[in-house]
Amino acid sequence: MFLSSVMTYIQYIPIHNFTIIHGINNNRPYYGINVFGELTERSFNDPVYKNFDYAVYIDEDCFVTDFRALMTQVVNFVEKDNWPCAGPMDGGMISHRNHSRFLFNTYVSFWNMKMLRNSTNLVKINELINLLTENKKSYTNFLNYMSQNCFDVLNEMNSESMLMIAEGQKYRQENFEKVDDNLYITPYAKIVMNDPRNSSEPHQTPYSYKDNESENFEPYYIIEEAWIALTNKAPLYLFHTDLYDKNLNNNEDDVCTDNSGLSSALYSIDKRLAVVHTWFSRMYTKFPINDLQLEHTNRINCIITKYGYI
Repeated sequence: MFLSSVMTYIQYIPIHNFTIIHGINNNRPYYGINVFGELTERSFNDPVYKNFDYAVYIDEDCFVTDFRALMTQVVNFVEKDNWPCAGPMDGGMISHRNHSRFLFNTYVSFWNMKMLRNSTNLVKINELINLLTENKKSYTNFLNYMSQNCFDVLNEMNSESMLMIAEGQKYRQENFEKVDDNLYITPYAKIVMNDPRNSSEPHQTPYSYKDNESENFEPYYIIEEAWIALTNKAPLYLFHTDLYDKNLNNNEDDVCTDNSGLSSALYSIDKRLAVVHTWFSRMYTKFPINDLQLEHTNRINCIITKYGYI
């Protein structure tokens, strides 16, 4: 999967201007908080990383469908130089994620290393992380910290996230099918509401979000929180929603084979499809040993066939 993913964008990157770093070079699992924790630490100490002003992160199960479209987001981030980090909101935008609307999922994310270095140091970062993780209530601690110390930034995040949610609703009305109660959703979203196999988020409301989680749902939220709080700047939210592709298998009776819902799509500023993200890549394997692995593998293979590099 990694080669099929990386080949969708690596061919367009001028090596003399950029350095490409991927987890496979580390010969070890390189996931989540480890990636962004090391990015943070190395941006201060590593002789190579200290020369970088910005970083763009892309998951191994992301397929860049339009490199120029993705670059419109990257160029906007770099030229305006007004955000510490950027990514697609983790709550309120796609049907099967209903977590934070203040923080983002990192499957495609941008990081302003220069801004972080100019704003703080590793001692302060570690002190804040220790404060946020106190009593294992990191998300609550983050919102409390922002309310007390960075109220204007939290207010901006609240406003921008709600504008993004409204933008998502408008996009669905214009592009998705209409179902009961005037909802515009993908076929998968109807199953999300009553999916008995979804142990982490059973019977959720699609396109919803949570502001009251005591613990961070994703460990890497901690890193985002530190960058936001210590730079005293709000992040940039990148527009994404469910991938709705009528040409892929849309079997409403099977959650895992509904490619139009479980996968998501990230767009350019002018709403050109830029990246397709499959989710659940940890279930992808050449030799499935159970039904869940088989279903996700088959589902992701459909995405690779259409959007990946073969």
